[in-house]
Amino acid sequence: MRLSVRLTLAMTALVLCTVAAFGLLAYYNIGHAVVPAGIQRLADQTKARIGAVEALLRTVRNETLGARSFPPHLGIARARRNGGLDPEDGITEEQWRRRLNEAYAGQMRAKPGILRYRYFALADDGLELVRVDRDGPDNSVRIVPQSELSRSLDMELLKQASAMSGDEVDLSWNRPGSDSDTPEPVITFLTPVHELDGTPFGVIVFDLDMRPTFERIRSALSQENTSYVVDVDGNYLVNLREGRIVPTSHSRRWQEDFPELAASLADKPGTAAILKAPDGQRVAAVVGFTTMPGGKRIGVIETTAFEAIMAPAAALNTSILIVALIAAMSAALLSMLLSRSLARPIAQVTAAVQAFGKTGKLALPRGLSGETGVLAGAFEQMAERIKATTAELRTKSDLLDQTVAGMADAVLVLDSEGQRVFGNPTAKKLFGEFSDIGSERWKLEYQRLRPDGSSMPPNECPAFRARGGESFDNVELAIKRTDKPAVQLSASGRPIHNADGSFGGAVVVYRDVTALREAERQLLQSLKMQAIGQLTGGVAHDLNNILTVVTGGVEILAEGVADQPQLKEVAAMVDQAVARASDLTNGLLSFSRKQPLQPRSLDVNALMLDTVKLLRPTLGPRIDIEVTPAADLRPALADPSQLGSALINLAINARDAMNGCGR
Repeated sequence: MRLSVRLTLAMTALVLCTVAAFGLLAYYNIGHAVVPAGIQRLADQTKARIGAVEALLRTVRNETLGARSFPPHLGIARARRNGGLDPEDGITEEQWRRRLNEAYAGQMRAKPGILRYRYFALADDGLELVRVDRDGPDNSVRIVPQSELSRSLDMELLKQASAMSGDEVDLSWNRPGSDSDTPEPVITFLTPVHELDGTPFGVIVFDLDMRPTFERIRSALSQENTSYVVDVDGNYLVNLREGRIVPTSHSRRWQEDFPELAASLADKPGTAAILKAPDGQRVAAVVGFTTMPGGKRIGVIETTAFEAIMAPAAALNTSILIVALIAAMSAALLSMLLSRSLARPIAQVTAAVQAFGKTGKLALPRGLSGETGVLAGAFEQMAERIKATTAELRTKSDLLDQTVAGMADAVLVLDSEGQRVFGNPTAKKLFGEFSDIGSERWKLEYQRLRPDGSSMPPNECPAFRARGGESFDNVELAIKRTDKPAVQLSASGRPIHNADGSFGGAVVVYRDVTALREAERQLLQSLKMQAIGQLTGGVAHDLNNILTVVTGGVEILAEGVADQPQLKEVAAMVDQAVARASDLTNGLLSFSRKQPLQPRSLDVNALMLDTVKLLRPTLGPRIDIEVTPAADLRPALADPSQLGSALINLAINARDAMNGCGR
């Protein structure tokens, strides 16, 4: 990226960061101001909702207590206790029921919110005596005929009503047994009717339609608001946004949906918090509780989207964003003008340095001043130093390459993974291509052998040991190619460490010791032959002394048996054997170099046949000796003992070469 572009981006980014920081700070400060105000406004709305519901229910409670004063209630009680006729007024039970139906109907016509009036007798297991509802045409008020009064009061409500005092009123939200499968926002009021002596006789039950009230509350809610009526036990009673009562089988409690709100509420009548709603949206939530008629505590949870509260701050952010865009465009234009004037000399120096990297020639522009001129001068000095250093390094590198390439020893360099990264020509000639070493093809052509000739396992080879970081010297091995004799090697290895001390590789040097080992073998053979010669000379010398005594004794015996032909012949044979033994002894002395040379004309064929007689017991039964005399062979001038010794050396060398078995 060009310097001018970087300067432009840097200046633009600086302006944007400044505007963004200002915007965030303003948003934060405005949020500190508007959030408490928004929560307070939401809390005031919640109190208003609770107050409206509470005022309505208290009014209805008072009307419920007033309804107990209708005369038909006690008239029906007196008539039922006296066989169907009221003894005080002389009115039958049926007449009192009609009057009570008219009273209930009048109340319902005057107050559209009442959905249903019912009157039950406690003494007859909660028998329904009177019912007026709005199931007539067009939801008109209808007096239910006696033939349809088949319902009885729930036993639980029956017990509850029997235990209630005269001023008590109980209310409930859509108790089980509602006519509709989908409960409507209806509250059922229940209050007992007592006779003059205080004996409980009946119970008045009427249903109040809360839809008009909740519709007014819902119409006041904005799109961001949601409101619920709940009780202290955790039940949802009414969802004001949808205008319906949440079924009592709702699996979750409001404390589970709003845990932060429940935790901060504790025993207080109300609280507020910023939290996540069940749908995952961040909202501000307020809850407030109050005690309803009958002692039931209910409350209202109202939520509004957090974005709605932060709308002023968001509006400010929009303005800041517009300002930021304008500032960024101005900064970009200004920075482009400035960066071009500042970056042009630097761009020229950069181009010259790039050309120096490619061509090795530094052509800096002239007439530069200020920091750019100082930079150009520094580059010129650096270029001169680079040239001098490069020439010196090239000289040293060439010398090192020539030294390594001219070494008679093979040099291998391995990396930390054991891969061969360098090898001099001697190494390539000895091991072949480095990429093939260790492959199946290489193993078919090359063999690693121990000094005793057995195959060397891979974990014993010098390269493997060096790769493990081991240092070693003079490890003996042999490399055998299929078409060439084995090469005896002596390997030494050292690890190579990186600057941080970690293992970076290894170097292994292989020295060809094949000629050295052959010289050692020949020296050993020479020493062995020298020892044999010394032993042979000593034995031959002692034997020669013995033969001298035997020769003198044979001559004396021959003179003493001169007149006995048979013994004389035996003495002659002994003399010949002694002479032959003396020749053998002289030969052994000549072999051991203790007999002076006596060259003479001799028959080589005969000498070979005589030498074979010594070789057969010496070489052993596993060596077959075959002699082929040459025909018409001329005599040779040589010392018989020395020539015989030479033949013996050749034969022993041949035996060693054929491993003691052959022809």
